[in-house]
Amino acid sequence: MMTNSDVTIFNLRIGSDRREKLCATRIMGVSWYGTKGEAVSDTDRKDKAKCVIRIPATATVEAGKQYISEEKYKKLSDEEAERYWTIQKGAYIVRGQYVVAGQWLFDTFSFRQGIILKDTIEELAKLRQHDEDFVTVTEYADNTIRGTDRTKHWRIGGE
Repeated sequence: MMTNSDVTIFNLRIGSDRREKLCATRIMGVSWYGTKGEAVSDTDRKDKAKCVIRIPATATVEAGKQYISEEKYKKLSDEEAERYWTIQKGAYIVRGQYVVAGQWLFDTFSFRQGIILKDTIEELAKLRQHDEDFVTVTEYADNTIRGTDRTKHWRIGGE
């Protein structure tokens, strides 16, 4: 498999404090293929961008984190989750090595003020500023069960 990029995947977790967290993991040596197109109907025209990402089983992962299934990842404690990464629908992937300090904490609603917090909007905006290089995972497949070590990979589809 030809590799042409590095990525940062942001896994969503609900922490012990019941706040949403995006846990970032940098992965080096992946295959990134993106296409642009348009969906046209009688009354509407929309830009469509699709992306296929293949992460070889032999890719270099930040801090030696190990892949774990989405179901097992949900059951981990916050401390255990720091040693693993997963693929899940709705996760975000940014092309390149996006440097983060710690975890991204999201508390989208302030009960005291009754408003959506500005910090949440700003943090997501930082990710989305990458535009073409920002993908929301819509599908994935674990292709590491069969094949040779050179062909084993995780396939991710996103928009």
